[in-house]
Amino acid sequence: MSERIVSPGVFINENDLSYLPPALNEAGGVIIGPFLKGPAFYPTVLTSRNEAIQKFGNTYDKFYTPYAVQEYLKNAGSVQVVRVLWEEGYQADTIEFSEVDTSYCILAPTSATDGTLGITLGDVSSSGALEFTLSASVYGEIGYTASLSSADSNYIVNLFGTSPWGDKMVYVQSIFDKAIETITGTDITASVNTNGLNFDEQGYSEATTPYIISQKVDDTSQNLFQFHSLSDGDYTNGEIKIGIFDVKQAVAGVSEYGTFGVVVRKLSDTDNSPKVLETFTECSIDPLATNYVAKKIGNRYGTFAADANGETKLRMVGDYEPKSAYIRVKMVEAVDRGGVSKGLVPFGFAAPYVPFTASANPPAMHYITSSIENDAVNAKIYKGVDLHSDYEDDNKQFLKAIPNDWVGGNNPFHLEDTISGSNEDPVSLASDSSYKQFTIPMQGGFDGKNPSNRLTTSGSPSTLMGFDTSDHTSSGSMSYKKAFDTVSNKDEIVMNLLAAPGVNLVDQSTLYHYAKNICEDRGDTFFIIDCGSSTQGVADAVSQTTTLDSSYAATYYPWVKIVDTNTNRYVWVPPSVVIPGVIAFNDKIGYEWYAPAGLNRGGLTSVIEAKTRLTHLERDDLYTARINPIASFPNIGTVVWGQKTLQALASATDRINVRRLLIKMKEYVNYVSKQLNFQNNTNSERQKWVNMITPYMESIQSKNGLYAFKVVMDDTNNTPDDIDRNIMRGEIWIQPSRVAEFIIIDFNITRTGATFGA
Repeated sequence: MSERIVSPGVFINENDLSYLPPALNEAGGVIIGPFLKGPAFYPTVLTSRNEAIQKFGNTYDKFYTPYAVQEYLKNAGSVQVVRVLWEEGYQADTIEFSEVDTSYCILAPTSATDGTLGITLGDVSSSGALEFTLSASVYGEIGYTASLSSADSNYIVNLFGTSPWGDKMVYVQSIFDKAIETITGTDITASVNTNGLNFDEQGYSEATTPYIISQKVDDTSQNLFQFHSLSDGDYTNGEIKIGIFDVKQAVAGVSEYGTFGVVVRKLSDTDNSPKVLETFTECSIDPLATNYVAKKIGNRYGTFAADANGETKLRMVGDYEPKSAYIRVKMVEAVDRGGVSKGLVPFGFAAPYVPFTASANPPAMHYITSSIENDAVNAKIYKGVDLHSDYEDDNKQFLKAIPNDWVGGNNPFHLEDTISGSNEDPVSLASDSSYKQFTIPMQGGFDGKNPSNRLTTSGSPSTLMGFDTSDHTSSGSMSYKKAFDTVSNKDEIVMNLLAAPGVNLVDQSTLYHYAKNICEDRGDTFFIIDCGSSTQGVADAVSQTTTLDSSYAATYYPWVKIVDTNTNRYVWVPPSVVIPGVIAFNDKIGYEWYAPAGLNRGGLTSVIEAKTRLTHLERDDLYTARINPIASFPNIGTVVWGQKTLQALASATDRINVRRLLIKMKEYVNYVSKQLNFQNNTNSERQKWVNMITPYMESIQSKNGLYAFKVVMDDTNNTPDDIDRNIMRGEIWIQPSRVAEFIIIDFNITRTGATFGA
């Protein structure tokens, strides 16, 4: 209602232009690529280098991605990473040296082997020396005399090594040294298993324990739960082990459920000198209790997979947030419902898997069954799987990926079966909790690729750190596309910068377009793409950008050398490893609308040198082609010397600082505008929007981001037809500040006696 003024006077109105909504989540960078460990295909926030190492492993000279995370976190409070793993699976022949039905040594093909394997077994001497001939199409036939005894110079491991990346025909995939001591050489046979390692139906997987089982009731144990690693892939198999300790059974009239502890330890430690990573005490399998083991440790995890409707998207599984940094719990459904498991406590584990297929049948896993050490009870001893004695190496052969057609051969472990000697009688076992502790192995973690597929930052251009990116449908390309898809939903993932170190315009052009399109569709993310390989020349680099056109992407040249602080060695890395760190530094000391370039904000302090020392003419050629030079200057160092986007048209958005200014503003405006959804389209609501946007634009202008701006949402751009169609329109007009990239200084030389004006 309009104000009615009749008599003279002073009328003061108050218009509150200071209102701002609650602060939105600060957007940051996302870095995509392989890591040593960690959850795959799930965006994970990291807030420090130590957290990055704990969750995703240290730097590794075969992967660029960890270096990029390290560089970014030097100047930013957090970063999101998406780990890429393989989903291709594989199948490989194996050669097995066996005695009757027990396989003691298994050889698998290396990366150098082509075609199927063959073997002809010759004489076996009484001393155990094996004469055999191996064959593969690329090698022909080669004869060997080997020993299965580690004490001999011609020990089979010495001949072939244990690396699938060796240059021999085969490598030793598994060998059971302790078990070999029990056989005689003349009993050995050899055969080729054409279905020896069959992972052709599998992608990556996490490591798991066998099911934890209860004490025997009527001579039968019940599965209770199992542990899964939070990290996917091979790495966890050899990183941690799980212990159950302090098992206290239910007491009639006092408690219906017993309790127990769970400890996560380094795989390499010993019971007498444990390296404890995490401990969870007084756990229970009572689903209604606060100490329910699934609540105490957590069972919730994220996955990027098909939902019930067949749509692939990020989703969460489980009810309880993880309290552990290493594991989650998977409860047996009947136990999770409660009731049927009252009185049961962990008392052992089901038979571990055997990581071999078809005819391979290795010796059974060896268990510790006694707490007696040096004729006395040692309360530190954990029974269960033996990972710190003469059987350690044999048992570690089981801590591997599990083929899809694995065979049996192991036995379950029961505490009831471990009574041995007069010092361990049934009464003690029932009453003393020091007897009731055992170690469970973790096995089955799989990277999803043939281990003989080399992880390399050189070699075939179409091989990106072990991923086949030879065309848009190859397995590596599909894995990277899946990783990009995980961050495509702007309502789910908040970000403003994307990098996939190693992906370049020459060898992975399809991935460039895929990621760039996601950034453009989101409208709030800037993509850093590498120009080419480390050997690429300036002319070749210039030729790569002629057909490209996007203001949401930028590329840089050349590669740079940095120090791997983990190994203290130099490594060459593509520009996308260090440029996100430069942008983070720019935002730290300035703002998104400042240019991340030049001596003030573009210094590459961690760079030792650039691959090519560019001349001024080469910098001109690169900049004309919309490639940002990385320049080296005497007494200054290595510096980013350009800030062009890949946009072909000359306009304000052909500069990085302007594009990132718009990304920053759109992020805020989008957040504010959502608050108008489902509000009445009235002058007061429209003015509220103007009152929230105007102070924000003024703050950017005061910080040199804008020359001028105008904000409009009123009757001039909200017509009756718009209102009838449930549309509310707003307009923001801006004049972005421009960066001085070309400094022109005139020296004017005058005659003697000339005077200079004021």
